Amino acid sequence: MPCLLKFLSYEKDFSLAAEEILKECVASAGMKELCLVQSDDNPDKTAVVALRDETGFWKASDGYISLSDYISGEKDMCVRTLDDGSEVICVPVYLNRKAAMYVCAHTEAGCEEDAVKTITQAALVIQSVASHRIFADSLEDSYKLLGNVLDCVPAGVAVLDCENRNVLLMNRTLEKSEVMQSVIGKALSAQNITQDTSIKDMPDDKSGRWFDLDFIYIRWIQGEQVLMCSVLDVTERVKDRERAEYQANNDYLTGLYNRLKFERDLKAELDGANSNKKGTLIYLDLDDFKQINDTLGHQYGDVLLQNIATALMQIEPISDSCYRLGGDEFVIIIKPDHYADMQDITGRIREIFEHKWDLMGTGYYCTMSMGAAVYPDDGAYVKEIMQNADYAMYKAKKSGKNRFFMYSDCMDESTHGRTYMVQELSEAIEAGYRGFGVDYYTGVSVKGVKYRFAGVTYKDLSGNIIDNTTIAELAEYRGLDAAINEYVMEQVLKEASARNEKNTGYVINLTGAQIASDQFMSEFERRVRIYAIEPSKLVLSLSCRHKFRDSNKVASSAARLRKTGYTIAVSDFEEGDMALGDIGKYSVGLVSVRRNGTSDDIMCNGIIAALEAFRSACDFDLCIL
Repeated sequence: MPCLLKFLSYEKDFSLAAEEILKECVASAGMKELCLVQSDDNPDKTAVVALRDETGFWKASDGYISLSDYISGEKDMCVRTLDDGSEVICVPVYLNRKAAMYVCAHTEAGCEEDAVKTITQAALVIQSVASHRIFADSLEDSYKLLGNVLDCVPAGVAVLDCENRNVLLMNRTLEKSEVMQSVIGKALSAQNITQDTSIKDMPDDKSGRWFDLDFIYIRWIQGEQVLMCSVLDVTERVKDRERAEYQANNDYLTGLYNRLKFERDLKAELDGANSNKKGTLIYLDLDDFKQINDTLGHQYGDVLLQNIATALMQIEPISDSCYRLGGDEFVIIIKPDHYADMQDITGRIREIFEHKWDLMGTGYYCTMSMGAAVYPDDGAYVKEIMQNADYAMYKAKKSGKNRFFMYSDCMDESTHGRTYMVQELSEAIEAGYRGFGVDYYTGVSVKGVKYRFAGVTYKDLSGNIIDNTTIAELAEYRGLDAAINEYVMEQVLKEASARNEKNTGYVINLTGAQIASDQFMSEFERRVRIYAIEPSKLVLSLSCRHKFRDSNKVASSAARLRKTGYTIAVSDFEEGDMALGDIGKYSVGLVSVRRNGTSDDIMCNGIIAALEAFRSACDFDLCIL
């Protein structure tokens, strides 16, 4: 422990020196209870020489402790485990080959190894200090003893004369390491060290290792001032810190920076942006990524994400500004230095999706939808610019996928209205669903069952009523659908409990994440019991427009709920990408299809015909709205 070496030339009274050494051990090892006691013929009443005890464990108010409770008859180092799992460690301090004193510590359970090292080093330093006082007249013995102490220190240590920097003493660790000697030499050459100096995490390019260095001016054996240099290899500590920083800032799957790092970097960019210093935020989402996971398997999807990340990082202007937000969503910052190259960069991004991806020997084409917004023109705040780039991507997705939109190209009066409406909806939810309501429409199924479908309405701050379709689209776009579904669920449960209609099912919309959440469904079923509603009267509907992040969990949860008595439904079957086979997978008991305005809709009629043909095989009901 290099920090204890400064006490080797301590000029204070021995007990004060010992007190300071114990204090240094407490600070470095995290121990609160340390003492130095004399060894005499009465171990039941042993005098305390020095004490660092914040908890009163040693109970040394009278100046004595019972050393016989902790040390063995041989009076060597002893580790004793107490009833509460804590440990007492006693290390002897030898003078004239006899155990003259003991350094005693009380530590928490599991700290034995580190504590023993620290206390042993403290005992050696205390031994050296005491010996120095005893053998003050014998410089040769003191010099040899000091050398032995320094040889026990894990750091490399050298003592230099102040005038010519000649080596007066070098411990064994430093003698064996040319790298440590070189590091000390480089530090002395680079700096004019005239006072105590510490250098942390100094790299050595040749060896690839890192070192901590300490330079301390002390009084030497004959009273002359010397410079003591210590160097400690801290490579593992630096690597551990770098690993921790990487894990905190990088996505575990792709190696790209993660969302937390992205938001910090984007804020820094926005803080420095102005009319003459613009940049671009690109929002990128893969098209139909769910199909890869569902048809090939998640391992293929993971390989695709990794390949895309590698390809993006090979585009030099954005190699250090690509981020994965999660799932199949990526964002890219084009910094002001490369703003003029934005068209070329976006073109190169689109090019990488024109080729077939090699997924573990399987070739697969995957397109993407991309939106971009310019900062600070399209947003001066993180949330604002992200929302606008996201909206441009959303427009690209809704316009047929495999497209690229700038926010300025899709920003018209309606866009502005939708952007502010999303913000207003978020604030209304936070304010306890201010302005929200529930409207019902009724549908009769092929089997003759009446279903009451609940739709949410919203009265905006201007007094306009926003219908369910618009709210559903905005909620899906900004991830508000789960919160809105919870509100509608509560209103439907109240309605069903109050009306208690026969042969009527009440349809409640849930997201895949909600039905897969044990915590959410447990709370939902608790609410059903409170309202005393039979599960057979409730229909839990999943929209086909949503991608299920964990389809297997959704399927198992749906199967359990159907056995309990609930009906599982899928809505918007004509809009989603759910296959007929998924009806069985998700234990579906009701499928609803909405005609697009006319009865001669060819595509919708085809879907209905397919469902009719498939219905008897899977035993589900069909409701056409």
